Amino acid sequence: MYSQALTYLQQMLGPDASFRDGQWEAIESVVDKTQRLLVVQRTGWGKSLVYFLATRLLRDRDKGPSLLISPLLALMRNQILMAQKIGVRAATINSANTSEWQEVEARLARDEVDILLISPERLNSERFLEKVLQIPFVPILAKSKETRPQKEMANSAQQVANIISAFSISGTTPAGPGLLVDDIFDSRWTLTVAGFLLAQHGFGPVYPFALAKAADRRTLD
Repeated sequence: MYSQALTYLQQMLGPDASFRDGQWEAIESVVDKTQRLLVVQRTGWGKSLVYFLATRLLRDRDKGPSLLISPLLALMRNQILMAQKIGVRAATINSANTSEWQEVEARLARDEVDILLISPERLNSERFLEKVLQIPFVPILAKSKETRPQKEMANSAQQVANIISAFSISGTTPAGPGLLVDDIFDSRWTLTVAGFLLAQHGFGPVYPFALAKAADRRTLD
């Protein structure tokens, strides 16, 4: 697989291109070892190369399209054009191209998209989750009592105590993995407690995803 990945890399960047430290290892972990992976790298390291090369190699193995969630889609135009050199068909769905959504969804249905790039707020849409990503929306988690804003709490202990019994489960909890989406977070404890409650009821693993972070109270003074 390494030789094929290197061939694709050189198709994108030229015959003298080679992998930077960590790039091939990241691709191998996702494609060959099917592992969950966290990569933290500086701007310019080449994270987009990992996304697109891994997508190309997975598609070569008849896998489905990849999903890339990024708040900076406008900055990836050059990378998307580069990915076309290895036959990666990329499409985007975000607030700036609403007139194209219907066509992108039709291309997805025809399996004509290799990687779909979306802005984070798309995950807050029930329609998008169910129709485009085919992830059923299950409204089983509800806030059962009012709580004070987490940013008003003095420390983590108070934040946990503030929301530890604030949620309840209603209805039948489906088995299997789930995506827990919150529009905004203050302390992360809300997602932690809600995820733990879902897991207790047989829903798991739970993957928490927050669309935005609340402003730091220190910046509001």
